[in-house]
Amino acid sequence: MKVAIVTGGSSGIGHHLCKKLAGQNYKVAILDVEEKEGLDLCNNLNKIYGSGSCIFCKCDVSDETSFKKSFEMTIKEWGKVDILVNNAGFWDDTPEGWRKSIDVNVKGTISGSLLAVQYMGKNHGGNGGIVLNVASVLGFTVYPIMPIYSSTKAAVLKFTRDMGTEHQYQLHGIKFIAMCPHGALGSKFFSNPEKKFIFSDENFVKLYYATHFDLLQKADNVAEGIMESLHKGENGSVWMIEDVKGARQIEIPKIDVMEFV
Repeated sequence: MKVAIVTGGSSGIGHHLCKKLAGQNYKVAILDVEEKEGLDLCNNLNKIYGSGSCIFCKCDVSDETSFKKSFEMTIKEWGKVDILVNNAGFWDDTPEGWRKSIDVNVKGTISGSLLAVQYMGKNHGGNGGIVLNVASVLGFTVYPIMPIYSSTKAAVLKFTRDMGTEHQYQLHGIKFIAMCPHGALGSKFFSNPEKKFIFSDENFVKLYYATHFDLLQKADNVAEGIMESLHKGENGSVWMIEDVKGARQIEIPKIDVMEFV
């Protein structure tokens, strides 16, 4: 029996991922602030795959106490956690909203990862496992209309790579993997975009809508890529998922910092 926790599991990528995990006989804990959607999905999965296949935990990942309770609920139900997917994400680059982007995307990911070490780590009596953190292709590229969101995803990518070193693995026995999707449809992420820009300027709106939204992939495709990386991904590996190319591991160029000393 394998047990997986998925944050942001009620909708979008997380919704599809929970369905795929349950379909492969994982026990699934759905974590989300959206209670109705999460309970509906959980009830549906229990009907399809049998009672006890899934639980729902109302969880705000930016609240460490809430996150910790969700881990404890999962362990109480099934005795362990094997996989954590830090999928929950938030975009609001406005002066009023950018702090929540950091709280959810960065603090939530770090908090979940450290809780995973606490409850899954071999150095704490656990069996090890996998933490997959969902970053974004925007963590690599310059994108002026979403600088704060993009920076949070760059932080997730860097944190995951540092946690995914052999030194870390020898300590806790947990593989850390980063998934960097191209934009995905089927989530609330793209709702009311004009209200999420860092500045209220029509040029930002024009640039945003100049994006090729016809190239956005389905959330189900990203979930399939996450499943592949969970099965094949090495510790510290970075993956990208695009609709036409599928999931693939990518190499980050190494820079010798001593060259600049």
